[in-house]
Amino acid sequence: EYKLRGGNLDFFTSTEVERGCVGPADSGKTWAGMLKLHAACWNNPGLPVLLVRKTFHSLVGTCAVTFARVTQGTGVSPYGGETPTRFIYPNKSVVWLGGLDHPDAFLSGEYGLIYINQMEEIDVSDWETLISRCTGRGTKYATPQMLGDLNPSSKRHWILDRAKSGKLRLIRSFHQDNPELFDLKGNVTEEGNRRLGRLSGNLTGVRR
Repeated sequence: EYKLRGGNLDFFTSTEVERGCVGPADSGKTWAGMLKLHAACWNNPGLPVLLVRKTFHSLVGTCAVTFARVTQGTGVSPYGGETPTRFIYPNKSVVWLGGLDHPDAFLSGEYGLIYINQMEEIDVSDWETLISRCTGRGTKYATPQMLGDLNPSSKRHWILDRAKSGKLRLIRSFHQDNPELFDLKGNVTEEGNRRLGRLSGNLTGVRR
């Protein structure tokens, strides 16, 4: 019964070749991204997808856990035990997991979608290297896309420069877009009070 809204819904439905969802922790942006991958895999049999982060260890402990929750009970099978390397769909779509600390494991492939968790951790050369693996060659996906979630820590970050150039679209995600934190009328939920209170009380500086 989780329904996307606001910036998260825009992130899910838009079709720009390069786009990122930027917002604070717990705004629901990563969940929207994982739903996007899941829907694309179901609707495009045999689709190869890459889910990547700066390091493989950080990916399997964070975003890959979210993806496992999204796909739980849908017939999608993780492969690789407690540290899966891929998720296999009944229709032969596959979501591969990778870390840029070991790029040889996936850079020989071609993907219809590439999703970068915590885009701000990578540099522009990483991004453009990944673009070369997402041209549509070897896949049946009509609109190859580079997606990611992020929270830039500097106004001079390369991501913001790329957005200003028009190559990358940034979509804003807010806590109000997360239905677990706010209801449709904009009122904070009991769960929202608990989680936002923890964020407010325990983060400082840019992280806050």
